[in-house]
Amino acid sequence: MNSFQDIQLPFKITAKNVYDTPNEIVGEDFEMTYNKKGSYFITGEKAVYDKRTKIINILSGTISFNGYKMYFRSGNFDTNNDTLNCVDFSLKGKDEQMSSKSASIDFANKKLVAQDAVIRSLK
Repeated sequence: MNSFQDIQLPFKITAKNVYDTPNEIVGEDFEMTYNKKGSYFITGEKAVYDKRTKIINILSGTISFNGYKMYFRSGNFDTNNDTLNCVDFSLKGKDEQMSSKSASIDFANKKLVAQDAVIRSLK
């Protein structure tokens, strides 16, 4: 894996096939460890970091946190305010599963808002 290079981010991100252009950095099969207010491990098929807005566009992402796994089809991770807005979201815990067409995760305040969520027990 090649590291994303020459960008000042508060977390570590590595990826295969890294392309650096004047406006963005693109990486495939990426891994990101985000450690501001809790430790989150985020992986995905593709990440595009916009150097101007500091937003990472993620394709086919997975988030691991405190024994929970969260999956989403695509999303925008805003590094300015530590939020992720995503579509086709699902969360799997030890005893429950939730799915939603869209979700917003505020990592700084540890809040999850899922629109029209369906929750079911796995027991």
